[in-house]
Amino acid sequence: MQYLRWELRYQRDGHSIDTLLDRGVAYESLPQWYREEPELESWDIFYHNAFWRLSTERSVGFAMGPIPHSKVLAYGYDAGLSSGTMVLFEAVIRHMDSAYVEWSSDQQTKARRANSQPDIPVGRNKTKKPR
Repeated sequence: MQYLRWELRYQRDGHSIDTLLDRGVAYESLPQWYREEPELESWDIFYHNAFWRLSTERSVGFAMGPIPHSKVLAYGYDAGLSSGTMVLFEAVIRHMDSAYVEWSSDQQTKARRANSQPDIPVGRNKTKKPR
């Protein structure tokens, strides 16, 4: 899970890190979150890859939906997982999916706040919304 959060932050802020690296900034001077990249354990690579592949199956409308249960099961069985292992697989994917949906929602909220405009004063104790 830590790696997923690190990766999401890198997707958002990585262009700044790449620019710093291109300019020859010392590694020690890079932001702490970047230098503390969690290690993706070998057994986690399967879950990580499965999550990103399954993430394309989610419904997207007014709000991002979860990865459909049927797609998680189909992926697991296609990968040859037993029914006993499927319980763990689904729990891991659900946990990752919840973190991803929460991250995405937070980013959208921050973007809306950053793009919102304050009311415009139009007279004594009166304001109006910008167009």
